[in-house]
Order: sequence, then structure tokens, then C-alpha cells
Amino acid sequence: MVPIMKKLAEKYAGQLRVLKVDVDQQPELSNKFNIRAVPTLVFLSKDAELDRQMGSIAYQQISHMAEQHLANFK
Repeated sequence: MVPIMKKLAEKYAGQLRVLKVDVDQQPELSNKFNIRAVPTLVFLSKDAELDRQMGSIAYQQISHMAEQHLANFK
């Protein structure tokens, strides 16, 4: 997932932030966002969850999800 996330961060620079969290190092965040599987992708807006996907997901699918959420904020 790391190469996909880096590609997304480059594509959407200035439009959204892409963050990676090590759930073993940040257990409070995994609890706060109810992470039960790795990898888990969570789209957030000011701490409100917009979307969630657990398991591996293709770049095209994540990009499509990002485009949908960005369109809602224009």
C-alpha cells in the first residue's frame, strides 16, 4: 500500500493529506478510529469519517473515492 499512498499524495498534493499510521506505535489512534484490520483506509473531514475501506485496494479505486469526496467540497 505504501507505493499507492505515495502516488496518491503526489496526485492530490494541496487538495488532501495522505497519512500513514503504524497501529502498533499509535494504539490510541487505532482505537479512536476503530481500526480492526490492516490495511484500513479512512477518509476524514475534520474528524468526521466520510468513507472506509478495509483490506488491499487498487490505486484506481482509491483515486475514484478521493475524487468523489473532493467533488463534494467544491
